[in-house]
Formats: sequence, C-alpha cells, structure tokens
Amino acid sequence: MIQFLRSRLLLALVFIGVAAIAGVRALDGILGTGRFLLGLVLGLFLGVGAMFAFVAYARKRARRAAPLRQPPMTDHPTASYDWKVVALDGTLFSMEAARGELLFLNIWSTLRPPCVAELPSIERLQAALAGEGVKFMCVATDGDRERVRKFVEANGWKLPFFVLGGGEIPHVFDTQLVPATYVVSPDGFVVYQHTGAALWDDARVVSFLRGLAVQHQLSQAQGRAIPA
Repeated sequence: MIQFLRSRLLLALVFIGVAAIAGVRALDGILGTGRFLLGLVLGLFLGVGAMFAFVAYARKRARRAAPLRQPPMTDHPTASYDWKVVALDGTLFSMEAARGELLFLNIWSTLRPPCVAELPSIERLQAALAGEGVKFMCVATDGDRERVRKFVEANGWKLPFFVLGGGEIPHVFDTQLVPATYVVSPDGFVVYQHTGAALWDDARVVSFLRGLAVQHQLSQAQGRAIPA
C-alpha cells in the first residue's frame, strides 16, 4: 500500500509540475514578461496546494480501505485477586484462594442467551481436563443468588458457579459485554481473554489449557529439584 501511494504521488507531482509550467507560460503570455514572477509564484502556490490536497485524499482512501480489527493482546495484564464471590450455597469465597492456580474464569449472566448457550461446552471442557490442574469458575453478574441457583439446578449443570459477593469486578476482568472468559496463569497473568460465546471444548482449547497445565507442573518439579 505504501509503495502504491508513493507511485501515485510521484505521478501527481509530475502532472502538477507540467500543469504549473503551462499555467505560468500562459499567464506570462497574457500579462507580459513583467508579470512572469507573479505567475511563477501563483503557479507554485497552486501546485503545492494541489499536492497537499492529493496526499490528504490518498490517505483518506487508504484509511477507508484498511479493515479495522481488534488489536491482539501483546502483553499479559496482571490478574487481580482482590475481590470476593459467593457460591450458590451462600459460602463466601475470596479470589485470593485461587492465586497460584491455572484458572478458567467465565463471567456470565442468566439473562443473556449467548452466556447460557456456551455453558454446556464449558462443562465438557472441565470434564476433558479433569485432574489436570485447571480450576474452573463461572461467576454470574446477576444480583439474585437464589434465582441463579434455581436456574443452574433446572439445567442440571455441575460447574463451580458463583455470584458476585458485593463490590465490583476488578478492572482487568470488568467488561460491558458478557459472556467474557479469561485464562489466568498460575503466576498471576491473564494469558488469554475472549468476549462472546464460544465452543470451549474445541480440541485447540483443550490443547492450549493442557499445555499451560503441563508447563506449570514442570516448573514446579524443577523448583522442587533445586537443592536448598
């Protein structure tokens, strides 16, 4: 694209130069040789103005042609454990207890069909990774814990469900759109995030989480192997 704009700009400059010379000569023929300098200045002024107008037009066209995409997560933001949730049986759970674990965190709502639609695939993902060191938490943004409990029981889901335990979701997990899913590494970084429903038991997701779990287990084993 840059090379294309450069070639177009070069052609435009040549065209503007030829037009400016022709304009100066015509103006000089009309006004006489005494007005040559005035014609030259006027021609240069018009030429520079036309050049800037063309560059602005080309940039505008380039911006329109370029598709806009959500930028990838180039860094891994630090997770926050300074908040609490409540299990469906009323037990208060501090997120600090999840520190050091590989966490699959799903923020959802019973009022959003996309949230409900993806929960069975999350349950299948949990079953596929059973015993492999991945902690699952599905936190509902609904304010009524009893209503969430009845909703979950009516669907027969066995995932670890919670509701917000007062206060707000930390900024790193706060989103205006649900469902929102985050994968937090054992060393406390958000290594993946996704907004919107997804088929979470896809083989690529299983492989990704399994790889993170194995990597964590290997780092722990190496740490234990180092003599004090």
